Amino acid sequence: MEKLIKNIMLCLFAVFAFSCNEEMERLLTDDYPESGTEYTTGHVLMVVIDGASGIAVNEAYNTRKAPVIRSMTDKSLFTFYGLADNEEGVSKERGWANLLTGTTKNGLDVNQGIDELETPSFLQRLKEADENLKVSFYSSDTEFFGAFGSVADTKRKTSADSETADALIAEINGETISDIVVAQFGGVQQTGEQYGFWSNETTPTSEVIDAIYNVDAFIGKIMKALEARPRYVQENWLVVITSSYGGVYEGNVTPASLYDDPRLNSFMMLYNSRFASKLLQRPGSDELQYKFYSPYFVGPGQKATTNAVMTGNTEFFNMGKRWSSNPDEEVDKSGYTIQFKMFDKHGDPWGNRNIISKRYQKAGTGWQLMFSNNTQVEFAANFKEGSSVFRLPSTRRDGSWHSYTLVIKEVDDTQKGDSILFYLDGKYQMGCKIDGSKDMWTDAPLAIGHTFSPDRPSQANLYINDLQFYNVALPADIIAEYHCTTKLDLLGELYPYWNNLVGYYPNDREDDIGLSYLEDYSKYTSKDKRLYFNKPVGTFAPTDDYVTRRQESIVTDKVCPLIDDSYYKTVLNTVDLSYQIFQWFGEPVDSSWNFDGEGWALDYVSLNN
Repeated sequence: MEKLIKNIMLCLFAVFAFSCNEEMERLLTDDYPESGTEYTTGHVLMVVIDGASGIAVNEAYNTRKAPVIRSMTDKSLFTFYGLADNEEGVSKERGWANLLTGTTKNGLDVNQGIDELETPSFLQRLKEADENLKVSFYSSDTEFFGAFGSVADTKRKTSADSETADALIAEINGETISDIVVAQFGGVQQTGEQYGFWSNETTPTSEVIDAIYNVDAFIGKIMKALEARPRYVQENWLVVITSSYGGVYEGNVTPASLYDDPRLNSFMMLYNSRFASKLLQRPGSDELQYKFYSPYFVGPGQKATTNAVMTGNTEFFNMGKRWSSNPDEEVDKSGYTIQFKMFDKHGDPWGNRNIISKRYQKAGTGWQLMFSNNTQVEFAANFKEGSSVFRLPSTRRDGSWHSYTLVIKEVDDTQKGDSILFYLDGKYQMGCKIDGSKDMWTDAPLAIGHTFSPDRPSQANLYINDLQFYNVALPADIIAEYHCTTKLDLLGELYPYWNNLVGYYPNDREDDIGLSYLEDYSKYTSKDKRLYFNKPVGTFAPTDDYVTRRQESIVTDKVCPLIDDSYYKTVLNTVDLSYQIFQWFGEPVDSSWNFDGEGWALDYVSLNN
């Protein structure tokens, strides 16, 4: 009986093993070429269409005026929102330079001619890497041909696009063909120069669309000849179709991002007979994530960050007497602005909690922004003679980030008071006046987080980020435009009020993890303006020394992260193509070349013949 069971088990194992081997073989043959297939290292056909924006090609695609390109998208990685440069504005010549050198750091300015380019093309670098590699080059443009065609083994300066297509097809029909073939078509560029490239920022001219139709017909003839080659599949052709830039735009351009600059808009396609279809769409602004590594302020005794206090400079943001009937008395007439972004994770409506302050406890001279015993934020201006309380009409229980802006306007000598304005998410909410003849001067340190024991410490859960202090009253239009912007230090002088930003605490930087303080990122940064964690303020002393930073990533219209390079890497850039071609030939890219491009993963339907 035992022997019988063993025999049955052996049989089952054999069946199982056979099934597994059969399945493994099927998987392997789907992922790799069949045994005996003779693929070479690859060939590349690169078709450059000058002045054909991606939007124009897309319009031709949708109106059946690019039937060949349309049919090729079934086996392509492609985009209608590629980028020809990494900064606003690009010329035809700089577009060429970016495309053919693989780097935007090629030294050619938008106002320079292509003859001033000194950076080697990727064609030259490929030939230096492999002396046996052969290059063919066809172009009707004298400048383009002179700048990049000299390294080619086979080259021809043609007089028109039709002659370029004929010369290329003649080589394709021959028995031997170069490893990489470049063909440049200038008809769209010439049409755009004559009739205009754009009717407006988003609409190409009908003449440009018609010119794309003509180039599409040439591409059709070229592809028909290429696919008729006896060893077309084994030669493993990567067909690259790209525009060099989006053409000239005569109007004023104020793009929200590089994607909105019509001059940069490019069409790009990587085609192979075994590729799967993949369209790369431009990302929406709502896809920008706000990533932060921020102190998490909770109540005392909760084993997390209690507060952050400026222990070294008690004069910072000290507002004294604002008005006096005595003309000889020195008063502070300056304008001030405090702006920050806050997220209250608990949202308890009944907790008294400090947000930002420059005073001791809940009384005494100075000023304070705090949660009061309701759903409102309260601004308290405390004087030696009394206090003024300004409750802001803000809801904070919606589980969202909000930007708060408090503006104290410059003193008007005709009035005996300060005008205080409050903005929520960049929109004006309300204003009031406080008695400016009373003194707010204090030696209390600036602090964020808790400076007194909250009523409900377990429910005090706050992020306070992007804290800004200005020595001027920000105007409403600037608040509306920049209230949600982050990383003002990276904008620097591009930000209109950078010189008035006297204290800037982003509180969200990964680089600051491990620090015992919050760093000032303004141009006036100094050690005595650092905000140190868990420090006493007056009679209040934190009960522990925990510092908790939390990493989170959110998408919200209340916070506007600066667009970084990764935002522009979700589509093909023209500088990617040089890098991709190097990968296709299996050649390494030297870091000293400063290639900006990246290699893209290419999806295959099958690697079999």
